[in-house]
Amino acid sequence: MESGPGYFASRAAALGPVAPDVVIAAFYNISPQAVRATLPAAWRTAPPEEFLAARLAGIDATLRRILGAGVLASEELRRAAELGRRAAESTPAYLHGRPLFAAHAALPWPDEPHLVLWHAQTLLREFRGDGHVTALLDAGLSGIEALVTHAAAGPVGAGGPADDALLDAG
Repeated sequence: MESGPGYFASRAAALGPVAPDVVIAAFYNISPQAVRATLPAAWRTAPPEEFLAARLAGIDATLRRILGAGVLASEELRRAAELGRRAAESTPAYLHGRPLFAAHAALPWPDEPHLVLWHAQTLLREFRGDGHVTALLDAGLSGIEALVTHAAAGPVGAGGPADDALLDAG
């Protein structure tokens, strides 16, 4: 899991220049101390619109480098982007309790197929993630209890369930 002001600001930028507590509430199992220590400085560095533009530019450059011109021009990528967008656009009727999804869904769609596919997966990720928060709340699990339960359920990605810097000590 990534940490630091860039992570919090780039993922939360769709919400606007919100206070740290809004990000803490939306992200759920992120350390409140880490967010409070880094997010105000991020908003002083650049407004959310600049974080969104930088995030998209970084994704664009990375995907162009990784995929190459052949894949970027392929019919398969165009079709994947079309299907991803269709899937993402089928979810706005279910905005309730999904603030990160709703904020990202309000952003304009990019034009290039590789960025359309990336935006679609971002929307679906936030839709799923906001749903996880609802399930965790319903189960009565705190952020740290959710991380411990996840780790106890079996192997997680390399590096464990989260950076120590992101764990909620409370």
